[in-house]
Amino acid sequence: IMLKFVQGNILDQIKASAISEQAPENSDNHSRFDWMTLAFACEMNLGASLKVMSSMTESLESALHHNQDPEMAEHPAVTIATALSFLLCHGGPHTPVAFHDNSDAMGIIDALCSPPEEMSEDKRALLSAQLSRLPLITTTGEEA
Repeated sequence: IMLKFVQGNILDQIKASAISEQAPENSDNHSRFDWMTLAFACEMNLGASLKVMSSMTESLESALHHNQDPEMAEHPAVTIATALSFLLCHGGPHTPVAFHDNSDAMGIIDALCSPPEEMSEDKRALLSAQLSRLPLITTTGEEA
């Protein structure tokens, strides 16, 4: 009963916090307790990892298809993509499996390859520059 409650109620609230604006200026992304909590959930359970990664990739794809509000300092997709990167780096062995098993992951690539037509060239360049600064996972194994 407790697991269903956590997955149904608390996990959704933590995820909503995780995709919200960046952390306050006086802290860095490694102090995001919402991200750490999601990473811990992903590390503990494949089912939770599948739910979290699916939800995060859906949110990222949706954010990539929407224009940036001029009042915002960064595009919302930057926060979501940074959170997703954090989860992939710190979420244990289940997160890469959950990410790659997720059919929504291809939607992110499609969204990145086709920015909204109504977006100006300047905004397209800014979005591209912001997304290019995301930390990527490096592999330590030998190429097959």
